[in-house]
Amino acid sequence: MFEHFLLTFSEKSLSAIITNQLFSWVGIFMSNGEGVEAYELIVAEHGADADVLQALMTIDGVTEASLVYGEFDIHCKIEVENMTKLKEAITKIRKLKIITSETLIAYESVPKRVSGLSNRRLKRMHHNRTRR
Repeated sequence: MFEHFLLTFSEKSLSAIITNQLFSWVGIFMSNGEGVEAYELIVAEHGADADVLQALMTIDGVTEASLVYGEFDIHCKIEVENMTKLKEAITKIRKLKIITSETLIAYESVPKRVSGLSNRRLKRMHHNRTRR
């Protein structure tokens, strides 16, 4: 069954297969009690990116949101207890002023790495970048 899941997952775009079936499959693999972590990549309507960014932070489960350069306009992180709550959050996101979105569901995480740079080194780097 796991091979079938990976095959289906890689053959179609994530935004096209976020259905009840996918949520139930991922729910099987995410049943470790640690919750679900996902990332939503969003293309907002022209001129609506700031409004969408503000609206994202009012949705339960959205913990971070950023305007980004590149193919997508906004990147947000969703952390919820289960797949049902993830589906609810994504449904609310897709009702905003967006053109398209893509959902990435994390299946394994590692602890956040702490930077090895000292405060003095960070200040020097910032000073060198902002000095004219």
